[in-house]
Amino acid sequence: MFGSGPGNATFDAPFFVLELALMAVWLIALVTVRWQRALPWRRGAALGLAIAGGLVLPAIWNVVFSPAVGFERGARAVIGAPCVLINGLLSSLWAVASAADAIRPKLPAARPFLVTAGLGLLLWLLFWT
Repeated sequence: MFGSGPGNATFDAPFFVLELALMAVWLIALVTVRWQRALPWRRGAALGLAIAGGLVLPAIWNVVFSPAVGFERGARAVIGAPCVLINGLLSSLWAVASAADAIRPKLPAARPFLVTAGLGLLLWLLFWT
């Protein structure tokens, strides 16, 4: 990674492109949350996106395309974990913003998204660093 010698950089660029695209999707979803209320499937699709960005993409990147050297593993953690954290926080913000007005405590609406982000960061800390 970043010209650091031998390694498995096959999925590096696609990982970053997909994570940045997911960030853009969350930002657009946050801006358009008012018009999404009529979509009954929006919460399930959003949770699927959060799981894909926070758990599936990092798992593919670190397990299937495993790093060859220790420096590459550390570089992936330094750059990949913040991508997962940002996507997790944006998805949680979307969940709070899209919660029905009748729901007073908004945290239960964001709990699955926060758990997904936390699990993604835990995987980074325990297994992929």
